[in-house]
Amino acid sequence: RSRSPIVADRLLEGLPPLQATELLYYRDPKLRASKTKVLFSDGRRVVLDRTIFYPEGGGQLSDTGTMEGKAGQAKVTEAQKSRGIVVHFTKGAALHEGDEVDCAVDWGRRMSLARHHSSTHILLGTARRVLGEHVWQQGAQKDVDKSRLDISHFEKLTPDQLRQIELTANRIILENRPIRTYFEERNKAEEKFGVRLYQGGVVHGSTSRVVEVEGWDVEACGGI
Repeated sequence: RSRSPIVADRLLEGLPPLQATELLYYRDPKLRASKTKVLFSDGRRVVLDRTIFYPEGGGQLSDTGTMEGKAGQAKVTEAQKSRGIVVHFTKGAALHEGDEVDCAVDWGRRMSLARHHSSTHILLGTARRVLGEHVWQQGAQKDVDKSRLDISHFEKLTPDQLRQIELTANRIILENRPIRTYFEERNKAEEKFGVRLYQGGVVHGSTSRVVEVEGWDVEACGGI
Protein backbone atom coordinates (compact mmCIF):
# COMPACT_ATOMS: atom_id res chain seq x y z
CA ARG A 1 0.00 0.00 0.00
CA SER A 2 3.04 2.26 -0.07
CA ARG A 3 3.29 4.75 -2.90
CA SER A 4 5.67 4.07 -5.77
CA PRO A 5 8.75 6.33 -6.07
CA ILE A 6 7.15 8.13 -9.03
CA VAL A 7 3.95 8.88 -7.12
CA ALA A 8 5.99 9.87 -4.06
CA ASP A 9 7.85 12.46 -6.16
CA ARG A 10 4.52 13.84 -7.38
CA LEU A 11 3.71 14.68 -3.77
CA LEU A 12 5.90 17.74 -4.23
CA GLU A 13 4.65 18.83 -7.66
CA GLY A 14 3.86 22.54 -7.66
CA LEU A 15 5.41 23.16 -4.26
CA PRO A 16 7.93 25.98 -3.79
CA PRO A 17 11.35 25.19 -2.30
CA LEU A 18 10.72 24.27 1.34
CA GLN A 19 12.83 23.34 4.33
CA ALA A 20 12.78 19.76 5.56
CA THR A 21 9.96 19.10 8.00
CA GLU A 22 11.00 18.80 11.64
CA LEU A 23 9.82 15.37 12.82
CA LEU A 24 8.39 15.84 16.29
CA TYR A 25 7.23 12.22 16.49
CA TYR A 26 10.87 11.13 16.83
CA ARG A 27 11.75 13.77 19.42
CA ASP A 28 8.74 12.83 21.55
CA PRO A 29 6.70 9.78 20.41
CA LYS A 30 4.15 10.47 23.18
CA LEU A 31 3.31 13.94 21.85
CA ARG A 32 -0.37 13.97 20.93
CA ALA A 33 -0.84 17.64 20.05
CA SER A 34 1.26 20.61 18.95
CA LYS A 35 1.02 24.14 17.56
CA THR A 36 2.71 24.48 14.16
CA LYS A 37 2.93 26.85 11.21
CA VAL A 38 1.64 26.26 7.68
CA LEU A 39 4.40 26.66 5.09
CA PHE A 40 2.28 25.63 2.09
CA SER A 41 -1.34 24.79 1.35
CA ASP A 42 -3.24 24.27 -1.89
CA GLY A 43 -6.56 23.28 -0.33
CA ARG A 44 -5.70 19.58 -0.19
CA ARG A 45 -1.98 19.32 0.55
CA VAL A 46 -0.57 21.02 3.63
CA VAL A 47 3.11 21.28 4.60
CA LEU A 48 4.02 22.38 8.13
CA ASP A 49 7.28 23.60 9.61
CA ARG A 50 7.14 20.61 11.98
CA THR A 51 4.78 17.71 12.46
CA ILE A 52 3.54 15.14 14.94
CA PHE A 53 1.90 13.11 12.14
CA TYR A 54 3.89 10.00 11.21
CA PRO A 55 3.91 9.61 7.40
CA GLU A 56 3.40 6.19 5.83
CA GLY A 57 6.64 4.25 5.74
CA GLY A 58 8.29 0.99 6.71
CA GLY A 59 5.01 -0.82 6.15
CA GLN A 60 3.31 1.35 8.81
CA LEU A 61 0.27 3.36 7.75
CA SER A 62 0.28 7.09 8.41
CA ASP A 63 -1.28 8.90 11.31
CA THR A 64 -4.55 10.76 10.90
CA GLY A 65 -6.08 13.51 13.01
CA THR A 66 -6.98 17.19 12.83
CA MET A 67 -5.53 20.65 12.19
CA GLU A 68 -7.40 23.69 13.48
CA GLY A 69 -6.73 27.28 12.43
CA LYS A 70 -8.53 30.59 12.02
CA ALA A 71 -10.75 29.19 9.25
CA GLY A 72 -11.85 26.18 11.29
CA GLN A 73 -10.90 22.53 11.49
CA ALA A 74 -9.49 20.31 8.76
CA LYS A 75 -9.19 16.56 9.00
CA VAL A 76 -5.82 14.98 8.22
CA THR A 77 -6.67 11.87 6.21
CA GLU A 78 -3.13 10.81 5.28
CA ALA A 79 0.51 11.87 5.54
CA GLN A 80 3.31 11.06 3.09
CA LYS A 81 7.00 11.97 3.05
CA SER A 82 9.30 12.71 0.14
CA ARG A 83 12.77 14.30 0.13
CA GLY A 84 12.50 15.19 3.80
CA ILE A 85 9.15 16.98 3.42
CA VAL A 86 5.98 15.61 5.04
CA VAL A 87 2.84 16.34 3.02
CA HIS A 88 -0.48 16.16 4.89
CA PHE A 89 -3.65 15.48 2.91
CA THR A 90 -6.62 17.31 4.42
CA LYS A 91 -10.38 17.73 4.10
CA GLY A 92 -12.49 20.50 5.57
CA ALA A 93 -11.52 24.08 6.40
CA ALA A 94 -9.03 25.75 4.06
CA LEU A 95 -5.69 26.41 5.72
CA HIS A 96 -3.40 29.13 4.41
CA GLU A 97 0.31 29.78 4.31
CA GLY A 98 1.44 31.49 7.49
CA ASP A 99 -1.47 30.19 9.59
CA GLU A 100 -0.73 28.92 13.09
CA VAL A 101 -2.60 25.64 13.52
CA ASP A 102 -3.30 23.33 16.43
CA CYS A 103 -2.60 19.73 15.41
CA ALA A 104 -3.90 16.60 17.14
CA VAL A 105 -3.16 12.96 16.31
CA ASP A 106 -5.83 10.25 16.40
CA TRP A 107 -4.18 8.58 19.38
CA GLY A 108 -6.17 5.33 19.31
CA ARG A 109 -5.05 4.73 15.73
CA ARG A 110 -1.44 5.67 16.52
CA MET A 111 -1.28 3.22 19.44
CA SER A 112 -2.78 0.39 17.39
CA LEU A 113 -0.22 0.95 14.63
CA ALA A 114 2.63 1.19 17.15
CA ARG A 115 1.62 -2.04 18.88
CA HIS A 116 1.35 -3.87 15.59
CA HIS A 117 4.74 -2.52 14.48
CA SER A 118 6.34 -3.72 17.71
CA SER A 119 4.64 -7.09 17.32
CA THR A 120 6.21 -7.68 13.89
CA HIS A 121 9.68 -7.09 15.38
CA ILE A 122 8.95 -9.55 18.19
CA LEU A 123 7.50 -12.04 15.71
CA LEU A 124 10.57 -11.86 13.49
CA GLY A 125 12.90 -12.52 16.42
CA THR A 126 10.68 -15.42 17.44
CA ALA A 127 10.65 -16.96 13.95
CA ARG A 128 14.46 -16.96 13.88
CA ARG A 129 14.63 -18.78 17.19
CA VAL A 130 11.99 -21.36 16.29
CA LEU A 131 12.87 -21.95 12.61
CA GLY A 132 16.55 -21.02 12.41
CA GLU A 133 18.89 -18.10 11.82
CA HIS A 134 18.33 -18.31 8.04
CA VAL A 135 14.92 -16.64 8.46
CA TRP A 136 14.80 -13.15 6.90
CA GLN A 137 12.03 -10.58 6.65
CA GLN A 138 10.65 -10.35 3.11
CA GLY A 139 7.88 -7.85 3.72
CA ALA A 140 5.55 -6.43 6.36
CA GLN A 141 2.38 -4.37 6.72
CA LYS A 142 1.24 -2.66 9.92
CA ASP A 143 -2.44 -1.80 9.81
CA VAL A 144 -4.88 -0.64 12.48
CA ASP A 145 -6.66 -3.98 12.89
CA LYS A 146 -3.79 -6.38 12.23
CA SER A 147 -0.22 -6.71 11.04
CA ARG A 148 1.42 -9.05 8.52
CA LEU A 149 4.96 -10.40 8.39
CA ASP A 150 6.44 -12.23 5.38
CA ILE A 151 9.52 -14.39 6.05
CA SER A 152 11.87 -16.59 4.05
CA HIS A 153 11.84 -20.32 4.92
CA PHE A 154 12.47 -23.49 2.94
CA GLU A 155 9.18 -25.27 3.70
CA LYS A 156 5.63 -24.69 4.86
CA LEU A 157 5.36 -24.13 8.59
CA THR A 158 3.86 -27.00 10.57
CA PRO A 159 1.04 -26.54 13.09
CA ASP A 160 3.52 -27.32 15.88
CA GLN A 161 5.93 -24.63 14.65
CA LEU A 162 3.12 -22.07 14.39
CA ARG A 163 2.02 -22.94 17.91
CA GLN A 164 5.56 -22.59 19.23
CA ILE A 165 5.96 -19.22 17.51
CA GLU A 166 2.65 -18.02 18.96
CA LEU A 167 3.46 -19.11 22.52
CA THR A 168 7.00 -17.71 22.43
CA ALA A 169 5.98 -14.35 20.95
CA ASN A 170 3.24 -13.94 23.54
CA ARG A 171 5.69 -14.82 26.32
CA ILE A 172 8.04 -12.06 25.15
CA ILE A 173 5.16 -9.57 25.06
CA LEU A 174 4.05 -10.53 28.59
CA GLU A 175 7.61 -10.01 29.83
CA ASN A 176 7.13 -6.35 28.88
CA ARG A 177 10.70 -6.02 27.63
CA PRO A 178 11.94 -2.46 27.05
CA ILE A 179 11.99 -1.20 23.46
CA ARG A 180 14.74 1.34 22.83
CA THR A 181 14.82 3.65 19.82
CA TYR A 182 17.86 5.75 19.06
CA PHE A 183 19.90 7.22 16.22
CA GLU A 184 23.41 5.89 15.71
CA GLU A 185 26.20 6.39 13.19
CA ARG A 186 25.63 3.75 10.54
CA ASN A 187 29.07 2.13 10.61
CA LYS A 188 28.98 1.88 14.39
CA ALA A 189 25.53 0.27 14.30
CA GLU A 190 26.72 -2.26 11.71
CA GLU A 191 29.76 -3.11 13.83
CA LYS A 192 27.50 -3.84 16.80
CA PHE A 193 24.66 -5.67 15.09
CA GLY A 194 25.75 -6.69 11.58
CA VAL A 195 23.63 -6.73 8.43
CA ARG A 196 20.67 -8.17 10.34
CA LEU A 197 19.87 -4.55 11.02
CA TYR A 198 18.50 -4.32 7.50
CA GLN A 199 15.61 -6.76 7.76
CA GLY A 200 13.31 -4.05 6.46
CA GLY A 201 15.70 -2.93 3.72
CA VAL A 202 18.91 -0.95 3.40
CA VAL A 203 18.95 2.43 5.13
CA HIS A 204 20.23 5.42 3.14
CA GLY A 205 22.47 8.00 4.75
CA SER A 206 25.20 7.99 7.37
CA THR A 207 22.88 7.64 10.37
CA SER A 208 20.53 4.77 11.24
CA ARG A 209 17.55 4.80 13.57
CA VAL A 210 17.80 1.62 15.61
CA VAL A 211 14.82 -0.12 17.22
CA GLU A 212 15.94 -2.64 19.83
CA VAL A 213 13.64 -5.07 21.66
CA GLU A 214 15.85 -5.91 24.61
CA GLY A 215 17.62 -9.23 24.12
CA TRP A 216 15.34 -10.27 21.26
CA ASP A 217 15.44 -8.23 18.03
CA VAL A 218 17.35 -5.27 16.62
CA GLU A 219 16.48 -3.55 13.34
CA ALA A 220 17.14 -0.31 11.52
CA CYS A 221 13.62 1.07 11.41
CA GLY A 222 11.90 4.44 11.06
CA GLY A 223 8.56 3.26 12.43
CA ILE A 224 6.88 4.04 15.73
